[in-house]
Amino acid sequence: FRTVSIIQEEYEYFRNLARDFLDRHLVCGPVLPMERLRPVPLALRRHIIRELIRSIKGNLLNIDFGHIEQLTNPEPKQKGVSVPGINFSLKKGFLFDMNVSIPGYNYSINRAEDKDLPEICSGISLEETGEFTRSENRFEIIVPAEKIIFPLTIRNSEKNDRYIKINSDVNQKVFEMIRCSGFPSELRNLLPVVENGNGEIIWVCGSNISDRYKVEDNHTAFFRIRIDSPLNQPS
Repeated sequence: FRTVSIIQEEYEYFRNLARDFLDRHLVCGPVLPMERLRPVPLALRRHIIRELIRSIKGNLLNIDFGHIEQLTNPEPKQKGVSVPGINFSLKKGFLFDMNVSIPGYNYSINRAEDKDLPEICSGISLEETGEFTRSENRFEIIVPAEKIIFPLTIRNSEKNDRYIKINSDVNQKVFEMIRCSGFPSELRNLLPVVENGNGEIIWVCGSNISDRYKVEDNHTAFFRIRIDSPLNQPS
């Protein structure tokens, strides 16, 4: 009885750790960046995968140790794994249910306004500044203020979207940019498109800014546009 009590207490401890991990690192519910698992000890990884399955399926019926083990490798060789009730996809560093559907969205945003993007568990913020600093990562850009026409449109990418990236002369499809940035096509809506008030695309998150909106020496006022996404959280 004492042994059973100890095992139960330790199981609950690991289960709570796993739930906390998923609360912090899951993207829009069913999407897990596999790099987040890399520093996690294997024992806890197993509990994380168990709780992920439970959260998607609603239970652990017919799930055994072998099913869990197939999904614990942060660098899987296979592109998909099926467990009872769920078909998982393992693409480009992401683990997600093959039936995942990231909804479309379309929002307007005005000067110095923040906007929630609930469909992708993200938000966007605009900050006006007189100082140019380079973007810290692929989730923010610096744009000359004189080129911005409000309101901006923040939306999911569409099939015919294309623009010329900075220091390029190729009018490239946004879908191709997203693919090259390392995102599965099923998850492309997680990377918003920022469209100027004149209908021109300024940027798709995760890729380079449009060449038409690059900063030049004569610019003195800027907007910092930042996507606050769970994809940008540290591991």
